[in-house]
Amino acid sequence: MRSDSVPTSEVHKVPQADGYSIITQLRYFERHCLWRGGRVVFDGSHPEGSLAITDLTEDWRCMHGSPFENVRFNIPRSVLQDFAREHGKTSFVTLTCERGLHDPIVTSLAQALVPALVRRVPADTLFIEHMMLALQAHVLSCYGGINVQANRRHGLSNRQLNTATSYLAANTGRDVRVAEVAAHCGLSLSYFIKAFREATGRTPHRWLLEYRAQRSLDMLLGDQSIAEIAAACDFADQAHFSRVFKQIYGATPGGWRHQRKL
Repeated sequence: MRSDSVPTSEVHKVPQADGYSIITQLRYFERHCLWRGGRVVFDGSHPEGSLAITDLTEDWRCMHGSPFENVRFNIPRSVLQDFAREHGKTSFVTLTCERGLHDPIVTSLAQALVPALVRRVPADTLFIEHMMLALQAHVLSCYGGINVQANRRHGLSNRQLNTATSYLAANTGRDVRVAEVAAHCGLSLSYFIKAFREATGRTPHRWLLEYRAQRSLDMLLGDQSIAEIAAACDFADQAHFSRVFKQIYGATPGGWRHQRKL
């Protein structure tokens, strides 16, 4: 969320839900007033990078007394409970966090998601799902009293790895969801992402990008334009293709093609 408008005294009711709101400030928020159950519980400023977690089952109202920029994650309680159960934990009760705490991990996850959220770059479902699972694991560990990292880790069998990579490769042209891949392997979503990374050294999102880039190599030896190859290899556009290709091969597609034709 972002607002550069002139501050007003208007009070906004926060929609209630059975879940939590996790907010990290991307810049200094000079004036913010917050009510819970009709009583003022905060009236002041938020430093850049500060974190707030609120239980949305309660009655919250707020007033924005200055411009602000933050990222708000609303996570249903049932999602956190399911995530905890997948890791063999049954004791999740609530999330608690000292207001104003600086959490660089939540801030980094939010900053990584901002381009996709404001659509400056194409949103990739695999990437967004991976970031959200990382957020859930972090908040449960730090603010829910559940050490999800202690869960047993066995990786993927050869059959499951072949199933996963074959499914990703066969569906490279559409916005595949990681939950689909996990289901084909007979695994839970969070466990699959962790096990896939153990087996390949990559997230499913990164594996798919590298697969697409590898497909482009033979095409770059031909006469197709860079834009045509980007489309043929299922990149969002030429700029996206060039950025990913350079990350992997250390050169732009045009530069790589030129070197091979010398």
